Amino acid sequence: MSTRHVVLALLNIQPATGYELAQVMKESIEPLWSATHSQIYPALHKLERDGLILGEEGLRGTRMKRVVYRVTDEGVRELEEWIARPVQYLPFRDPFRLWASYFDVCPPEVIERNLEEHIKLQTERAEQLAERASELAKGNHPLFRAREGRVPSAELERIKKARSFIYGELAALARFEAESATRIREAARAMHASRDEETAE
Repeated sequence: MSTRHVVLALLNIQPATGYELAQVMKESIEPLWSATHSQIYPALHKLERDGLILGEEGLRGTRMKRVVYRVTDEGVRELEEWIARPVQYLPFRDPFRLWASYFDVCPPEVIERNLEEHIKLQTERAEQLAERASELAKGNHPLFRAREGRVPSAELERIKKARSFIYGELAALARFEAESATRIREAARAMHASRDEETAE
């Protein structure tokens, strides 16, 4: 998995400029895959060099140049091949639990602050993702509207169900994160309370 495949997948729905792609990524799939402008534009240029997309230059207004990219037939084949491949995982990193593994030496006030922030962040994220799942199930999204008329209605319904289900799973993961942080906080509180008792004796 790479940003190039995300770009291909989005352009396979509808042609777009680099700016439009960045906006769609931010508004639509950021919970699954985030990419900055500095990652998107090099990916576009390489995809074009590889013949997987084609950029067509035009004007926005009277003076501003814009390049609209669309997927070529070769790009569609690359996307289909990627979907059929085994999942390639990125090296795993978990900065929150790496930090939390030091709760035995971390000051109690820092533990409380960081865990409270993490719980709040994940709780809000869960609510946002659940709302997104509901909206996707209804088809209230520009990427669905872009498919209307080009994709059979039965296929469009399957797409809605699949995307909605995955966002529901992301919401469940966020709720788990909040619950996990709550358990870590309880364990840290118990450890520090025990240490305080030992010091008092």
